[in-house]
Amino acid sequence: MTEKINLSKEERAKNHEERLKKRRDEIDAQLKKIEAVANEKAKKIALNRSFIVGEAVIDHATNDKEFAEMLRDILKESVTKKRDRDAIADLINDSSIDKEQPITQEQSSSEKESSSSTSDVSDSSQDEENSTSKSVDTEAPIET
Repeated sequence: MTEKINLSKEERAKNHEERLKKRRDEIDAQLKKIEAVANEKAKKIALNRSFIVGEAVIDHATNDKEFAEMLRDILKESVTKKRDRDAIADLINDSSIDKEQPITQEQSSSEKESSSSTSDVSDSSQDEENSTSKSVDTEAPIET
């Protein structure tokens, strides 16, 4: 008779353990959703900040020739990917400043290596930037 009671207790314990594991899995899934939402909000905030700062910097460069030259030098040195350089060509090129330095063979090959490993990420982030840039209002922060 004690054997029957023990089996029943073991079965109950096993069932309880299974229910707890299932609940843990549900909680883990909820936590992943919460983290994804938080990460998305952080990305939107960072993107919004970038637009605001970028607009302020470009506006300042429009009104201050010395600052424009410093910005041009920074961009020439920092922006190495061809598609990025093409996107800001008007900020890099100026007839009053030396023409942009061509991208060297070494930079080009290292760009190919880095872009092949991150092409999916940069394409999706570029798509996100394109879709977000149309709706970003630099006067008011994005609502979160």
